[in-house]
Amino acid sequence: MLIYICIYHQRSAVKSSAGRRLGSKSLIPSPALPWFTDQILPFDITIACANEYGAGASAKLFGVEILNEGFGTSIDDTVIEQQATFVAQTIAPLQALGNATLIAGA
Repeated sequence: MLIYICIYHQRSAVKSSAGRRLGSKSLIPSPALPWFTDQILPFDITIACANEYGAGASAKLFGVEILNEGFGTSIDDTVIEQQATFVAQTIAPLQALGNATLIAGA
């Protein structure tokens, strides 16, 4: 059994800041926050894998940009899902990390 964990972190954090103010006018405008997923700045994805024997592996996707997204529902399985199409600038392939003890004393 493999356990997949996706960790998302943004390359450039988008923070709303008021900037320096002179009177009532802002000299530095605050960045616009994205309304849709395809407006998000490029980000990196790290995929970490581990099995019950302690073997681990990881892969990385760099500069991921979302192109579009879709939404689907199923009344047979009571499932609601969301899909996204993306491109990545660079991919670091899946590499073994070695063995680790997942439970202390085991």
